[in-house]
Amino acid sequence: MSPKVKQKERKTWFKKEQHEWWDWLTTALITTIITLPVFIILHRILPFPTWSFHFERILLFLALFSLFFYIFLKIKYFLWIITISLIALLTIGSLTHHYGFKDIFEDYRGLISNLSNQEKSIHDIAVQQTFPHRSEFIAATKFTPEVKSFANQCTQNHFKKEQKGGYRRYIQCFAIFKEINDQWQYVNDPQGQEYIAPANESIKTLAGDCDDYTALMAACLKAIGAQVRIVRATNHIYPELRFENRADFDNVCYLIRYTLFKDVIGEKTIYYHVDNNDNIWLNMDYTEPFPGGYFLSEEMEATMEL
Repeated sequence: MSPKVKQKERKTWFKKEQHEWWDWLTTALITTIITLPVFIILHRILPFPTWSFHFERILLFLALFSLFFYIFLKIKYFLWIITISLIALLTIGSLTHHYGFKDIFEDYRGLISNLSNQEKSIHDIAVQQTFPHRSEFIAATKFTPEVKSFANQCTQNHFKKEQKGGYRRYIQCFAIFKEINDQWQYVNDPQGQEYIAPANESIKTLAGDCDDYTALMAACLKAIGAQVRIVRATNHIYPELRFENRADFDNVCYLIRYTLFKDVIGEKTIYYHVDNNDNIWLNMDYTEPFPGGYFLSEEMEATMEL
């Protein structure tokens, strides 16, 4: 074989290898573009186990990526249609203020934050049906015009810039938490008595025991439309804030850790409960200067939704 023929064959082989390398890279890129939104949607739908390390989400992503990569190699044009369709739908969603590129980014960011940080969930255990001092707490957590005005003022005092985003109500709840938590002074009840101060009384002093704190926090959160419950634990009581779904919770935890309370949370754990209906309840106790502080007691005696 002449040198010219050999040189021509080497050039042909190099171009072929270069073309195959480019095809594999393009396939991997397109597969990733398709996998991410599908993965995020499934993450919102599928149950979220309370394991210490969520390897099932990593396996889910790898399985989807492998599936789409294989499909792309077999039927490239079909997958191109899927890719263009997804981009078009996300573009329309972004323009019409529905689910779009920003939402995909926030969901993905929240999920990665949840997988890489220490968010500790505890499943509700069987609790007794009767809630001690139920009627007193119902009365104490009623919000009056004074309580509503106080709650509104808290949202003006903290995180005003961040409230312009998509998680306004949760961030406003955290503004209330910060205002009360920063100023609360623990004061015992009278000797031998169980006194539960009404919320409109506690806003004047921002002082009392855990019962009073819980009643005030719950009333203020209710006043801005949040869903709240009270947890009776061993020798303690505290309020919790309900989240609509796992994706919202992941995204809000990201805001707690990296935006709203980044100066005080550090690498600390965020604590929350998951009830029997898979509802998420974030601890709003005064144990830490950020929502999701540690539980003074992990044993639950009773819960009451307000």
